[in-house]
Amino acid sequence: MNDLMMLIYGDNAVLVHIHKTFRLYSACVMTVLLYGCETRTLNEHMWAKVQLFRMRCQRRILSIKWNDFILNVTLAATSDLDSIINIVRVHRLGLFSHVARFSRDS
Repeated sequence: MNDLMMLIYGDNAVLVHIHKTFRLYSACVMTVLLYGCETRTLNEHMWAKVQLFRMRCQRRILSIKWNDFILNVTLAATSDLDSIINIVRVHRLGLFSHVARFSRDS
């Protein structure tokens, strides 16, 4: 199978695999992690735990070990995913606009 991937994708085979893994991560892990995030109140300690979990998952996908000394900022730029706080803000604004329309229609 690896020979077939190298034949089809050439040197980009690893990048295609990582891209698909990040898409699977966004579809499966992030949906479970963000379930009900619109209504939950998170303090700074909880935000730090969520961010830690997300960075740990991204490091595992990219096969980065703890002693490689790669900053989280560099890792976030490499993975090309939005920050968790921005994603939650978009979800909360979506809920707020839905509630605002609902109260206006009643």
